[in-house]
Order: sequence, then structure tokens, then C-alpha cells
Amino acid sequence: MHKENFLRIIQEALLKLGIMSRIYELESAAELEVYGEDAIKLLRLLALHLHHPVKRIRAMLMLMHHDGKIDHNTFKELYESEYYELKRGRALDALARAAPQTHTP
Repeated sequence: MHKENFLRIIQEALLKLGIMSRIYELESAAELEVYGEDAIKLLRLLALHLHHPVKRIRAMLMLMHHDGKIDHNTFKELYESEYYELKRGRALDALARAAPQTHTP
């Protein structure tokens, strides 16, 4: 019941921003869903506030694709490759920090 009330508060806040949403009540949960142009509006509002680099880049790529700044093939290539590049870069950084430091006398 608390989740449904929380979702209704979010739904009202989104409505004040001009974003329509729907709440679906399932047996064990509730979901708030936003579709179409309303989803794009919401993504535009949230994209700059995403702290996770992969999620922020993916959100920006989705918006660029929607706005026609990149074609579908470019979007697909960048969307898929960005995750692996960032993940690989982080793994190399973690490996460098974990490597034992040697000191030469």
C-alpha cells in the first residue's frame, strides 16, 4: 500500500510537469509507466542528473537518436560499445590500484 501511495505522489508531480503516466497494480507490486513523448520529456529532465556514467551516456544517446542527430545504426553501435568501453576502462583502473606497489631500495 505504501508503494502505491508513493507512486501516486510521483504521478501527481509528473502531471504538474505535463507528463502523463499510468499506475499498474499487480498482485505483489505496483508500477508507474510513462510512454511515448511523455517518456522523452521525463528522460530530458532526468538525463543530466544521472550520476552513473553509462546510464547518463545511454540516456543522452537515446535523446540524440530521438532528435534525429544520429541514425539508428550509429545509435546501436554507440549504445552497445559505450557500456563495454567504460566497463573495460574501470576494470583496468581497478587492476592498477590492486597491483602490489614495489619499492626499489
